[in-house]
Amino acid sequence: MDVFPDASRKFDKPLKYATARGARVMAIFGENEVSRSEASIRNLETREQIAVPRDEAAAAIARLLT
Repeated sequence: MDVFPDASRKFDKPLKYATARGARVMAIFGENEVSRSEASIRNLETREQIAVPRDEAAAAIARLLT
């Protein structure tokens, strides 16, 4: 697990950071997600993204990594 060190509003920087580090999955907790108590989970290999309730984020990530 890694955390992007800059609280930037631009999505491309954390996406490039995750890709450069070899990540397969990225969890997004932006303003929109926080306001809806969700997390966006992005599969960096397929570029598919889903929104899940925040308390289900870890399980969603685990499913993608198996």
